[in-house]
Amino acid sequence: MDPGVVPSRRPPESFWIADYFRMPVFRPPELDRAGAGGVPHIGLDSLLSAAIGDAL
Repeated sequence: MDPGVVPSRRPPESFWIADYFRMPVFRPPELDRAGAGGVPHIGLDSLLSAAIGDAL
């Protein structure tokens, strides 16, 4: 396992506020306020049906 270049001194404070340390903000999907649409999903029910089939 190669740790890369390990600095001999601690980086300055300006190093830690660089753009490459910014993480995207993850938010849940917006839901219909009336509740008619339900929660969007990625189709796990279809996947389970295909993977398990009639085993249950």
